[in-house]
Amino acid sequence: MASIRGRGLSTSQIRSRYANRVEIFVEGQDDLGVYKNYWFSGIADKAVFKLAETGPVPLPGCNGVERNVLYQRAAGIQAYGLVDRDAVEDSALSCTPDDSLFLSENMNKNPNIYYTLRWELENYLIDAVAWEQERVNSKTRGDGRRPAEEVMVEIFCHCDILVAHAAANALLHSLGKPKIGDGFGTKVDTRADFEDLLFAGPFKGLSAADIADYSSWKQRIEAFDLPHGTVEQRVFAISRRIHGKALLERFFKKYSIQDDKRFSVASRISGRIPQEIALRVAEWVQGN
Repeated sequence: MASIRGRGLSTSQIRSRYANRVEIFVEGQDDLGVYKNYWFSGIADKAVFKLAETGPVPLPGCNGVERNVLYQRAAGIQAYGLVDRDAVEDSALSCTPDDSLFLSENMNKNPNIYYTLRWELENYLIDAVAWEQERVNSKTRGDGRRPAEEVMVEIFCHCDILVAHAAANALLHSLGKPKIGDGFGTKVDTRADFEDLLFAGPFKGLSAADIADYSSWKQRIEAFDLPHGTVEQRVFAISRRIHGKALLERFFKKYSIQDDKRFSVASRISGRIPQEIALRVAEWVQGN
């Protein structure tokens, strides 16, 4: 504990200082902005969100979250961590559509760190009403607003294309090759056209075995879908595995919305925070 005391606080002082607040470490600056400034600003007296790399163990990302949570809890501070599902992309667990299995396995690994069911924070920003409002605002007029159901159908079409995007990145990652970016193929409207771009570019020269692996990845990602569910249920099911950043980029580029709208959308849905995240934070705060 010497390093903590060296910062001017004894262990007892630290325990006293944080007696009424829990610490929640997150992976990235955008995560911190959404959680701290938009979704949970009303409980600042009960929880403090911190970027992993600014913690007592100055490491970024998932590893930083894990190390800081362990370090702080050893000091008697009630610390927890929120980590995106993509942090376990190298594990077979990342591709299981069984939510109970995914949650239980990660809970066994570290009960104080929550691995989200959806791929990344942006997957939790999917909201037909908020996205349509941004589209309408970009036209500097308030008319022409579409029903949420219609917008959700459009979002699902993007999700279907992004099955190929996610499968491509999984394959390229396994081959040690650079992944395609979130903006790759934003101008095409079908998965077939998206794949034409893939095979003309990043997939050019791949072996038959690699192509077979790509098809296998698509099947694993498609397994997250709920074919008999509503469009909304299907979007949220497949969003456990597709890339949320790419989804936002496709939608907003289609309507020539220039600015990054993540924080704007996060603000719009602050009154309806995704239940999965809200319940987990509430559990940590109430258990303190």
